[in-house]
Amino acid sequence: MEQREQLFIETLKTTVEYMDKLIAGIEKFVQQSSDIHLGNILEGLDWTIEAVGTINRYRENAIKEKNINDILNQMLEGIENNDDILIRDILEYEMVPILIDWRKSLSKFLDN
Repeated sequence: MEQREQLFIETLKTTVEYMDKLIAGIEKFVQQSSDIHLGNILEGLDWTIEAVGTINRYRENAIKEKNINDILNQMLEGIENNDDILIRDILEYEMVPILIDWRKSLSKFLDN
């Protein structure tokens, strides 16, 4: 296996593993059952979005990035307005389903 392909596979594995942790962290944050801070979640989302962008550059349109910018803008509005309910709803009902879809798409590459 060529070095570039091997790096791609390692990036996929790392991203899938990280998404599992991020989804679990979001679910705990939404349920207010942990001391996870929104800042940690935002950092995790930033890393994940960057990873997806890198993967899509290597394999064109490997993952549909959907309307992620719209969702992030809604979250920013919630943050600016200190609207915890909006932030938690966006994370739970919009962001988690996208992350789950992305994870499934990435897992398909690893299964092949």
